[in-house]
Amino acid sequence: MAAPIRTAVLGYGVSGRVFHTPLLAADPDYELTAVVTGNPERAARAAERHPGARIVPSDDDLFTLLDTGELELDLVILGTPPGTHFDQAVAAINRGLHVVVDKPFVPTAIQGEELVRRAQEAGVVTVDGEWRCSDRGIWRPWCGCGLRGSCRFGRDRTGWGRLGRRPGSARPRRPAGR
Repeated sequence: MAAPIRTAVLGYGVSGRVFHTPLLAADPDYELTAVVTGNPERAARAAERHPGARIVPSDDDLFTLLDTGELELDLVILGTPPGTHFDQAVAAINRGLHVVVDKPFVPTAIQGEELVRRAQEAGVVTVDGEWRCSDRGIWRPWCGCGLRGSCRFGRDRTGWGRLGRRPGSARPRRPAGR
């Protein structure tokens, strides 16, 4: 079995607490390595529910831990307010990390195009939207971009994923048999 994908979830509000962290923790292909939240009550809840994860108070602190080698990651999932997505994603991409960004991707189309360009230049994947991916019956937040798993439907901003699009449509098609 391949080493698990070391993952940090930035934001421990509804998306981080209800969707991302429990699904990552339940999937052996992922390691919930870090949870980032500046809210002390949410940090305590994250530490209780995910004792193996490092609880980090800010994205700046997370990136410092990465820069100093105190923490190693493969993937970050941004469940933070949309206005923070661009800067956080750029910081992760600059460190060679793959990035999943909760919807909305970024506030402007110009930022979206810039983010995709930077990811492509860095050789990493960035995806947005809502992921409903399945492997062994578990919804998976990261599967359409060639890391692992099989997608049912989702969106891939880079075009690198295994998701097919209907000609002339922004909506992905479901693979046959799903």
